[in-house]
Amino acid sequence: MRPEDLEQAAYDVERAVGEAERAASTAARLEDLVLENENGLVRAIVDARGRVREVQLNPRAMRMDRDTLAREITTTVRRAQDKQADRALTVLGVLPSAEEARTQLERIVSELANDQAG
Repeated sequence: MRPEDLEQAAYDVERAVGEAERAASTAARLEDLVLENENGLVRAIVDARGRVREVQLNPRAMRMDRDTLAREITTTVRRAQDKQADRALTVLGVLPSAEEARTQLERIVSELANDQAG
């Protein structure tokens, strides 16, 4: 084996270890997400991958008719999954955080206002 092959192999191993460490760090930042519906009767818990871990119902939820309760559960679970997906994309750096997005929007609005004024 040539010395440059050994160097390339060492580089590849270091890169793979770095990627594994970054993936582990990212996964650690994505914890379960708990989301309640607006009236607090339905709670959905999804894991880091957006899979439903648990659905909890307040005893008062049993007063709803079957179709309404089913819609509330489905809507709450989907909202939790969507929120977890957004959170994952933010952690991975694909989407900006809410604060970063707000800052970017404020900068754009300011630039547009300056362009129109000038």
